[in-house]
Amino acid sequence: MARLHLAWRAGLLGASIAIAGCAGVPVERGADEYRAATLRPLTSGTQVALLPVKVPPTDVAAGDHLVLQQLEAQLRAAGLQVVSVDAARFEAMWANEVRAVGGLYDPASGALRTGAYGTALSQMARHVARETHAAFVIDHRLVVRHAELSGGNAQWDGQRRTQPTLRAYGSESRFDGTTTALSVQLLVLSAGGDLLLKSFGGTSLPYAADVREGRFVLRPGLFDNPDETADGVRVALRPLLGS
Repeated sequence: MARLHLAWRAGLLGASIAIAGCAGVPVERGADEYRAATLRPLTSGTQVALLPVKVPPTDVAAGDHLVLQQLEAQLRAAGLQVVSVDAARFEAMWANEVRAVGGLYDPASGALRTGAYGTALSQMARHVARETHAAFVIDHRLVVRHAELSGGNAQWDGQRRTQPTLRAYGSESRFDGTTTALSVQLLVLSAGGDLLLKSFGGTSLPYAADVREGRFVLRPGLFDNPDETADGVRVALRPLLGS
């Protein structure tokens, strides 16, 4: 079983990799998603505001920018009015909200303080909605998830992909257990700052199995193929668009 681990620390992506022979750990899909009972699929003409990519950039910043581009394109294609938020003004306002909650990351572990993040984001949604007159505000980012491997296939967050390999030279390899995956996370808030939707859409498997060396390595050109990101955004938007 190949089990890969990635951890967020101070907003940066750090990786530790291990290959071990043991039973796979089941991964529940969708258990941490949320949809308010009052949320209905958005109709054509609805005005939504997309928050910019946050700074400082992370190791997946290139992917975050792809997510933003795909979100705007797919929302417009669905007939929604998309409002962009000025990045410089957003960062200034966001910094104030982060200070107000005492920071977003635990100083000891580097883990994201989800409660603090939610409070800061709720306040930001109110500010943005007031300035843009948007009915909904969408926060987005790439997050580290776990995928369940069976044979050569990985499944997570509504996605199914084949485990990438390097130097397989025609040999057949089997992968069972769990592996690290990336997903789009969307948080949709009302103009009043209430959370209406938390959804995920699987995008990519960041590690390829080097069959010859018996280890996992970071995929070169991870974000060179925009189709993976587009597919993940499409999956994450389904509860919002009713598609």
